[in-house]
Amino acid sequence: MKYTARQLFDKERYSVCKVSTAGGTGTGYIVNLDDGIIITNAHVIGRQGGGAYESCTVEVGSSSSLAAVLAYGQSVSSTDFAILRAWNLPSYATEVKLQLRGVVNFPLARH
Repeated sequence: MKYTARQLFDKERYSVCKVSTAGGTGTGYIVNLDDGIIITNAHVIGRQGGGAYESCTVEVGSSSSLAAVLAYGQSVSSTDFAILRAWNLPSYATEVKLQLRGVVNFPLARH
């Protein structure tokens, strides 16, 4: 099915969230609503000088939730990817349906 830009925005707007740490903000995408799994970039949750914050805040629409950093790419240049788990996402939140082709294989540091 093809969507207009407006239809796509209306369909996916609550699967996108704002991720905030003490170091800054970025964008995340809800990929599993039941488990509160969000993907974002490692540099969003990364600490200056190395490592990553252990928790952050995610905002969906006007609602805010706490999230934990489950894993993140160890090298921003090659694996700028992080996985978060949020609690108490709003009832209107939705998830992005991903269609992955092939196998993704890269090292992640676990919290």
